[in-house]
This record gives sequence, structure tokens and C-alpha cells, in this order.
Amino acid sequence: MGCVMRIWFNHWFSAAYFIISELKGMYIIGSNANEEFTYKPLCAHTEVEPELEGEEYVDFCLDFCTRNKVEVFVPKRGLADISRNLAKFAKIGVRVLADDYEKVSIFADKVRTYDFFRNKGLGCLPMFNCVTSAAEFEAIYKYLKFLPLCVKFALDEGAQSFRIIDNAPRTLTRSRYRLQYGELLELLGDTFPKLLVMQYLSGDEISADCLATSRGNIIIPRKKMYGRVEKIFFDETVVDLCGKILDISGLQCPCNIQFRYDKGKLYLLEINTRMSGGLHLAAACVNIPLVAINKLIGNDVSWSLTKTEQLVTFAEMPILLR
Repeated sequence: MGCVMRIWFNHWFSAAYFIISELKGMYIIGSNANEEFTYKPLCAHTEVEPELEGEEYVDFCLDFCTRNKVEVFVPKRGLADISRNLAKFAKIGVRVLADDYEKVSIFADKVRTYDFFRNKGLGCLPMFNCVTSAAEFEAIYKYLKFLPLCVKFALDEGAQSFRIIDNAPRTLTRSRYRLQYGELLELLGDTFPKLLVMQYLSGDEISADCLATSRGNIIIPRKKMYGRVEKIFFDETVVDLCGKILDISGLQCPCNIQFRYDKGKLYLLEINTRMSGGLHLAAACVNIPLVAINKLIGNDVSWSLTKTEQLVTFAEMPILLR
């Protein structure tokens, strides 16, 4: 970039610290619902966000951009509502690092994601049933209980609702991700939002950080190993499948595609239409945030990707807030 850009990160998770670290020399504006937040020390200007939602939050964002002369907006909070109003931001000269609302809304919903790709002929989708009531859940469970099963809400982030159905006796050391069938029914109640009931996929979990560019697709797959250790690897099956998903979806901004193996077959889990919390682990390969922002403002920058396996991890470090 030939000049210092004014870039705003609204309420992000703590991993934004590493994303912002990749944007050296930029004028970073940060906001958060909390007065103190992890990436605050990297920001030239910070503000506390009000507790608003929907169109009221969009109006706040538009005013914030005008007041702070924002040129590039990198949203996380309110992403769907912001993507619905991209034309309003364009009208005031702000470029938003977000895909259009149709794409963002589809891939935020796991049921819609699977239906979208099934209609496009993609063959790596897990079998699932969608239920919204205890009666529906009980009927499906009786039919499938011979399989290892798991559940998660169609609208979820960070696998917060993911649970494995495990009817073994409870112990003090039992994982919080395991619940007995009866416990799950009690927690859900009579009716609830769309819940996926599906076979638990027991193989390796893959997370691929991706960005479509005019010079080709950036695809950096990571495989969870143990603890905080992950392996960056470039398995041809994973890379090719990510390429197909990028082509079919038409996603133009950074995204994260998650898969899981089961009995040697690769299945799509979900797509996050934003930079991932683990993006810093792929930073040694390509500076995706910098390439993405250049692309957004119309700069066709060159990049190179050395496809060599790497073991990566991260360590906690103290951050002085004030």
C-alpha cells in the first residue's frame, strides 16, 4: 500500500491481536463492548461500543466510520447485518471486508450450507437430520441410536453447542462436550432452534484458511495434532476440495473451511465467512490479512506460497493494556 490506511476492527475475539499484527504500518482503529480488550494496545484509536443490535448497530457503524474517517472496515460483530447494508457503507466511501449478505447468511446456517452444496453436486457432505422439537429429536434418536451421534445448532459459532451423545456414566473427568441423551433432552426443552443430529465423525479435524485472488486461491490447511500443536500440510484432496468450495460459493473475502475425516473420507463441517481465530498459525505461509485488504482496495499484490509441511503452535503471552 502506498499510504497509511485507516482500518477499523469492531468487536472481535482476542485472536484479532494476531491479525492486526500482520498489518504493520496501518492506522488501526479498534472498538469493543468492553473498555479493555486484547488488541487495544495495537490500536491508534479505541472506543467502547454501545449494546446495540440489528439496524441500530448498523447505524452506529455508519456514524462511527464517518466520525473516524474509516477507509476499511473489518467487521466481526454484526457481520450479517453489516453485509446486508454494504451499499450504505460504499455510499460514504468505506470498503467493508465482508462478502454479500446472501453468502454470509447461507454459510452462517449449517443446514442452508449443506443444502446449498448438495444442490451444487458437492459430494463431501455429512448425513444429518434437522429437528426443532423434543418429539422430533426422540424419533430420530430411536432410529439412529446404534450410531455414534452428535448434535449442534444450525446457527452456532466456535462449536459452542456441539455435544457428543454419550450414555456412559458421568465422571469428574468427563469432557464437557459429552452429554447423556436424557441430559440433552432436559437442556433442550420442548422446542428449540434448528438442531442438527448427525453421526459423530471421529477422524482428524482440518481447518483451512482461504482467500480467492486474481493470482489463484490461497489455501492453507491445518490439522490438529495434540494440545496446541497443528500441522500445516498441503494434502491434494483437501486443497482441491477447498478450491471447489471457493469456486462454487463465490466467496471473495477471507474465509475458513472446516472438515473432518471419518473412515478415510473427508466431510465438510462448516464455513466461516471471516478470518479464523487460528489464522496466525498460517502467517508463516502468506500474510492473508494484508493480501485481503489490498484486494479490497483494488491493489493486485503478488504473493507466494511455499507448500512445505510445518508444525506450528502458539504460547500465551502477557499484554500490557495500560
